[in-house]
Amino acid sequence: MPSKNSTNKQKIINGIGVGILALVTIILIFIAGFHFGRRERFLPFWPQNLSHNHEQSRQKFGRHGIVGSIESIDQNTVSIKLRNGDSKKVLTDNNTTITKDGMSINFSDLKVGDRVLVLGNPTNNELQARALKVIENYGQNNKRY
Repeated sequence: MPSKNSTNKQKIINGIGVGILALVTIILIFIAGFHFGRRERFLPFWPQNLSHNHEQSRQKFGRHGIVGSIESIDQNTVSIKLRNGDSKKVLTDNNTTITKDGMSINFSDLKVGDRVLVLGNPTNNELQARALKVIENYGQNNKRY
């Protein structure tokens, strides 16, 4: 009959072994779940508005983007003052999506001084806009675009 002391040691060793096995299992499940969730856009906190197919997004919105303030507005063109002080001419057309607060707005609703995010394709020294988003509260509450 084993002594009481050796039985307690065996229980402690078994407990440590089970604990390590449980910890390794939890870590592996977490890693696998995170990888699957990120790849499948399954996690609720993962950005759902990002397209899984980046090339599809590039075709829809263009390959370049700028952030700045509207300096001037002329027919279907806006001049954007960039953060570095340079200006960039942005061309819009009927295919340009213009939004503010998540809702579509008309080109005529744009105002000088509005902060905007523009996505599109460069043409000469201009940007042909595919998407123009008016940004409110830029830089406030640590919200950066």
